[in-house]
Amino acid sequence: ITWLVSRLYSVFHEIRIHPHLKDEKTSINEAVESIIRTLFQIFIWTIGLMLAFEKAGYSTTTILAGVGLGGMAVALASQDFIGNLIGGILLYFKDSFKIGDDIALGGFEGKVIKLGISDIRIEDLSGKVTSLPNKMFISEPIENKSKADLAPDKISIRIAKNVSSQKLKRATEIIIDILSGARSAL
Repeated sequence: ITWLVSRLYSVFHEIRIHPHLKDEKTSINEAVESIIRTLFQIFIWTIGLMLAFEKAGYSTTTILAGVGLGGMAVALASQDFIGNLIGGILLYFKDSFKIGDDIALGGFEGKVIKLGISDIRIEDLSGKVTSLPNKMFISEPIENKSKADLAPDKISIRIAKNVSSQKLKRATEIIIDILSGARSAL
């Protein structure tokens, strides 16, 4: 019976809920829809198994107590992962930034190159990639520099380590000339 109810829910989900994802008015992402679908399936199977154990003569309260203690042990062991997972879900709903945005957070600055389920990777101007845990994004302020109307107050330039001193001096002169021209234009 549990299998049948589970299959009926899957059919109902495909017919009634899934088509609304294609509707532009709906803001439900496919990942969120998948999580909701999975949670309903877990709920259906949990109720079905509890009823089956009760019918077989086992005490479901004892089973639930044991599962609760085991669940608490697993939750304590995976505390960081769960924090990062919840942080990722909250980040999705906040929509503070997207891939390609320049952000600053907790002393780290860079361009977002990957949004993951437990971390976000940013690349700084030197090309160094840093992986930041999602829970950091819900506990600290995020500065999205891509959404700023004005240019940043500092400009960074990448220069290879093996540049000769003459080329470095010439590059400095070119930059000073460009900045002098920009000041006179203002």
